Amino acid sequence: TWQETNTAFNGSSSIMVNNFSGNPVGSEDEFILPAVNATLMNNPKIYFKLSYRQRSGTSDNLRVFVSRDCGENWSMRYNKSGSTLSTVSGTQNTPFTPSSASDWADVEISLSQFANDDHVMVKFRNTSDAGNNIYIDDIQISGPQSIEDILGSVEFTLAPNPTDGDARLTFELNETDNYTVSVFDVTGRTVCVLHQGRLVSGNHSIVIPSEIIQTDGVYFVQ
Repeated sequence: TWQETNTAFNGSSSIMVNNFSGNPVGSEDEFILPAVNATLMNNPKIYFKLSYRQRSGTSDNLRVFVSRDCGENWSMRYNKSGSTLSTVSGTQNTPFTPSSASDWADVEISLSQFANDDHVMVKFRNTSDAGNNIYIDDIQISGPQSIEDILGSVEFTLAPNPTDGDARLTFELNETDNYTVSVFDVTGRTVCVLHQGRLVSGNHSIVIPSEIIQTDGVYFVQ
């Protein structure tokens, strides 16, 4: 019963599971993200925004699992219930909807044990206690990379990220050289080559137009 909703921390939508009504005690609902290549990341992690307020006398549960073998086996990486899951203090006996940024919390989960795996799947599982609604937004699987670890001559920013429109890649080069800037998807397929050729030292900015992205998902800039 995970569903898209127009309540969000960023943008115009997030995903929500309705535990308040119509989701019986003990029912489990899962959604699974497309597989990603963790070898492309430095110290890979899962990041997302979470919003939940406990209903009195109930204890809904949210768990996050990770698989390296196409879902044959899953490793639990996150497990919280009831008051420990809540991002808003106290209880609420009416359907919960986040109303401000302070109702959301940042969640960060390490994927370091999967850093050598090129097909990593992530699964969110809600177990209902007929409590209250859980909202998730801004899911990212990435590495908080130190650019110096990869290529000392390049520093860059990509904003906005995530986005449902255009994004702008801004970077500074210390060396004049030939560079390729490309976008590819989680399967490794090249979506678009934004630049290929000589760039002089100094500041540069390249727009990544939204029309090159045909489907929602996770994409990488290289």
